[in-house]
Amino acid sequence: MSGTFGAAQSAAMLRFPGLLSPSSPPNPLIPPQPPSPIQRLPPVGSNLAPKDWVMAPISSDLLLEPPLEPAEEASPEAIPPPVPLSPADDPAIRLPKAAAEEPKQIKIWSGSLQFGMDGVEGNSQSMNLRFAFDARRKTDLHLLYLNADYTRGVANYITTSNRSFSQIRYERIIPDTNWTIFEGATGEYDEFQPYIFRVTDYAGVGYWWFKTTQASLKTRFGGGFSHDFQGPHDDYYSPELIVGFDYERRISDRQRLTAMLEYMPNVTDIQTYRINTQAGWELLVDKEMNLSLRFAVRNRYTSNPGAGKPNDLDYAALLMWKF
Repeated sequence: MSGTFGAAQSAAMLRFPGLLSPSSPPNPLIPPQPPSPIQRLPPVGSNLAPKDWVMAPISSDLLLEPPLEPAEEASPEAIPPPVPLSPADDPAIRLPKAAAEEPKQIKIWSGSLQFGMDGVEGNSQSMNLRFAFDARRKTDLHLLYLNADYTRGVANYITTSNRSFSQIRYERIIPDTNWTIFEGATGEYDEFQPYIFRVTDYAGVGYWWFKTTQASLKTRFGGGFSHDFQGPHDDYYSPELIVGFDYERRISDRQRLTAMLEYMPNVTDIQTYRINTQAGWELLVDKEMNLSLRFAVRNRYTSNPGAGKPNDLDYAALLMWKF
């Protein structure tokens, strides 16, 4: 049987020469073609004829790009670190220099000049003149107050009032506290008093109960003496205590209130005492010229006036210029 099948197979192979045996390699359906020559163009500016370069074959290997070689990586030590440049070293980023700030000038002195006058001419003649001055010097540790006023009144060519009052007070501020140490003196002249001139001198301590930009209240306590020149007590120095307070209140940018009170009893005779009070209201009328209108009142009371009256009351409307 097997011999018959092998003979048949051999006959088929002879009859169909394209049939391959299982062990023979397959024949390609399309026979391979020889590689066509690759032609190249002449270089620019060449004088070769077309027959010399059209049919000149070159190898296809010449057209292949060479393999890329791996780039060498630079070691971190080979790259120096960047050096930071300051604005002064690099003109490209140089910044303009800031202008030096001028030190702020602190206003140490402040004060005002005040003037008022009224009069009548006709069936009767009268004139009242009032002049006042006050100044304050303030630093972190020192306070200095100066005050003076003068009043003169004339009615029908007769002098009805002629008096002046002046005051100076120095205070030493104790840092980081509300306490101060003060020393002051006053001088009073009055033509219609039993004395011609009176002086007082005193010293003590002060305490601010509160002090803000809107209001302040300070009390004072101390002692001293008073002396009357050319009067019934010309040869006597009266020892006195002093208890006082100073109050200021800023109502608005244009209005301000001030008040002062001093109580001075005689140490040897407590029933003999003096009281000085003063109050004022200021109204700003011209901000550019620092002009204000001030209404002021001052009263000086003495429990033992002698032949005179116990009260001396002054009140006036004044035009005030601040500096």
